Amino acid sequence: MKSREERKADLKKKAKETTARVDKMLADELSALRQATRTDLEKLRPKITDAETYQRLMDAVEQSTRRNESLAELKSRVEKLGAAAVEIAKKVVGLL
Repeated sequence: MKSREERKADLKKKAKETTARVDKMLADELSALRQATRTDLEKLRPKITDAETYQRLMDAVEQSTRRNESLAELKSRVEKLGAAAVEIAKKVVGLL
């Protein structure tokens, strides 16, 4: 039987692995979003119900692209917009 400390260490390891996996998935999604054309993104606008958050997300992607920022910088920018923007980014990528 594992001790409390061993179980705690196992949980920390699993949490780090999960975080790394989620970060990779988000980076892949943001990469796809950056590669989408403006026309592609405009076609999706009617399918997104939160128009204000969608516009803030598109502005963040455009600004990041103009500045040639890394995916990490774009990820940070999108996360600062809030959970709704992250969810919309995931939905948009799924629709592309």
